Amino acid sequence: MVTIVSHISNYFEQFNSSLTATFETSSHSHNVLSSTDKLPLSFYVFDFERYTDQMETLRDLRTYMIQRWHNSFFYALAYLFLIYTGQIYMKNKPRFELRLWLAAWNTFLAIFSIFGAMRVLPELIYVIYTHGMKYSICNNSNAFGVVGFWTWAFCFSKLPELIDTVFIVLRKQPLIFLHWYHHASVLIYCWFSYQDYSSTGRWFCGLNYVVHGIMYSYYALRAMKFRIPRWVAMIITILQLSQMIIGCYINLQAWQYKKNGEIKHQKYNSIIIDVMVELEIKQSQIPGAGCGLFTRIPISKDSCVCIYTGKVLRTIDAIRLEDKSYLMRLGPQVYVDPCDDTTVLARYINDPRNRLLQNVIFDKRPDEQCAYIIAKRDIAAGEEIFADYGRWYWLKKTPTRLDKLPPR
Repeated sequence: MVTIVSHISNYFEQFNSSLTATFETSSHSHNVLSSTDKLPLSFYVFDFERYTDQMETLRDLRTYMIQRWHNSFFYALAYLFLIYTGQIYMKNKPRFELRLWLAAWNTFLAIFSIFGAMRVLPELIYVIYTHGMKYSICNNSNAFGVVGFWTWAFCFSKLPELIDTVFIVLRKQPLIFLHWYHHASVLIYCWFSYQDYSSTGRWFCGLNYVVHGIMYSYYALRAMKFRIPRWVAMIITILQLSQMIIGCYINLQAWQYKKNGEIKHQKYNSIIIDVMVELEIKQSQIPGAGCGLFTRIPISKDSCVCIYTGKVLRTIDAIRLEDKSYLMRLGPQVYVDPCDDTTVLARYINDPRNRLLQNVIFDKRPDEQCAYIIAKRDIAAGEEIFADYGRWYWLKKTPTRLDKLPPR
């Protein structure tokens, strides 16, 4: 068993490192370009996984889920109303067979779940194996990058999964309480958790993808009239109950960590949301620098202050940009440019050209298509956030050095 876990961990570590490899020390610069950048071919990443922020439909859906997650209550209520009225309508009607449609639908969900499990589960095992159980519960890095896409897909899929019940109603099969309650409640829970970038999401996504991959494969084979041993159905039921028990345990652990104040000591965690609310933009202390980013509250060392993200670009597209003021290279073939997005607070961080005043660093994560802004020391309330852009950024610019902070 240990050997299997080790192999899976090595797989994800190679997969992760193939996407996070960066150039030399100059990786701190915002706009170092190289036409020779290329991704290793060891572990293929599809464009729809890597460049979701450039695909307007996917980007709009993710934004909609974050900003309008409470609409899930309306969808759940509409779902309950429709299945209730649907059963009344079908009461004196002949049942629909729909066997071909049912087989196709379950096959689609099975393939989707299996592929999702292949993307999400290795990350869960890797995190537990390399960082430990607490880290896997407290760290929400799974909300970004390739795994982040499949986390979003998992949460969004709870809406079309309501079609499962449509087949039950139209085929006049028994509709038990646990079925419709599960669909309605999980829809609301997943949409709420996604907008909060819940760190426990990696557990629920990984487990549910695996269980659904098996379950929908079973349903698809049954719809195609394959004879399946009875014990397979019993195993699926045991798996469903087991994931619920594990889910309750994970939530209890998360609550315990938060109650004891242990979550805030994690380097990257969902507390980032609370910190970002306490940041403000005002005139920088560097003469002529324009706006700067300040904190209203004390920030402890190693905390994540905010995230540098934006439009994701490849090398060739980054080279063609006329304005590279905000362009940041994350790794081979991965750049982000928040030039047109004023909601990215990290774009207001300035470089004082004085290492004694710099209080944050850029932790670049190309697989997550962003850079975490990490406090390199304790930052007092009211301080301006300063970082090092790197020497390459200033090659064609004349920097203004700030020797000391003006009195407050």
